[in-house]
Amino acid sequence: MLRHSRQLTTVWALALLGACGGGSGGNAGTPPTPAAPLLQNFVGTPSTAANDRTTLFDAPAAMVADGAGNLYVSDQKRGVILAINAQGVTSVYAGQPYVIDSTDGDAAHASFIGPSWLALDAAGNLYVADQNEQIGLTIRKISPQRQVSTVMRAATWSRKAPGGIDGPSGTATFAFGKITGLAVASDGTLYAASDLALRQIGADGRVTTVAGGCDLTGEHDGDQFCAHAAKDGLGTKARFARLGALRAGADGALYALDAYAVRRYAPGGQVTTLAGQPDSSGPADGASAVARFGKGTPNFGVGITTPAVPGRPTDLMRAADGSLYVIDTANDAIRKIDGNGQVSTYATGVTLSGTDGLYAGALLTPSSLALLSHNAVQKLTLK
Repeated sequence: MLRHSRQLTTVWALALLGACGGGSGGNAGTPPTPAAPLLQNFVGTPSTAANDRTTLFDAPAAMVADGAGNLYVSDQKRGVILAINAQGVTSVYAGQPYVIDSTDGDAAHASFIGPSWLALDAAGNLYVADQNEQIGLTIRKISPQRQVSTVMRAATWSRKAPGGIDGPSGTATFAFGKITGLAVASDGTLYAASDLALRQIGADGRVTTVAGGCDLTGEHDGDQFCAHAAKDGLGTKARFARLGALRAGADGALYALDAYAVRRYAPGGQVTTLAGQPDSSGPADGASAVARFGKGTPNFGVGITTPAVPGRPTDLMRAADGSLYVIDTANDAIRKIDGNGQVSTYATGVTLSGTDGLYAGALLTPSSLALLSHNAVQKLTLK
């Protein structure tokens, strides 16, 4: 039974500019103004108030759905995973509010240091990238019985090996000490995105790079630096610019945001660019090669401590029909990539007045998306 339940009854709708418009024939251009899908406030209250201990979320980071209408949201500052059922009842699924620690055990007594990216497997296990710059980086697992365990604990990242080191739990490292995306493939394999590499996490916690990697570009006072340049290819011959959100498809592939582009990792290890270009922002609809996402100019210069990709997309979701929906936060839009690689602007104006943009999304049902903002979850009905 879920703890600390409370019913949030605010449900209202508004019209927004959006829907099934799109580029055709491969001609790029400013996204058109489509007709309106329905956006409903599902839980929480969009407001101008800062996130704090009195709001629904304090620092929401990621969200997943289980296919039965339940949502799970990580809150980094509170150090908890929240559950939201189909009726909008919220509860603490695991963790103790504002107890920042790394303790395994039953959900009521376990603790987290900074839960962020989430991924669910077919058996109902919920994986959590639990990371805190001052404390460390782990991957935690919450079983269907709500028992929390540690799958992998990373060692401290060093500029001496800037791309990260493969190896067993306790030895492996991740670039910048961070996981930037998490997904469970259809075969049950757990993957983590980490800046320039896609890493596989074994059941024993061993970390293995399966795609991407670091090409060293220089050294300064013993510190080494990696190039941030994308390239399609097989496995570790491929390259990424700056990996972000990661999602699994029923086709066995993984889909990832890479700076301003969407990349695909096939079951055989082939990495391709599905839409957009990692080093070029938009927005622009059309065929995959000419479509653009985000708004900004990246800084991948050699020696940059943390490469900057301002205004890049923040999350993506894969629907049952194979379409991908991209949260293009900087353009206040939901973008759609169909099975042929055509990109269209599905909905615009999706940032509600008073909020500070969308953080994440999840496929709530086959006909609706859940969209996470700073103090509310909204539901967007698909057409």
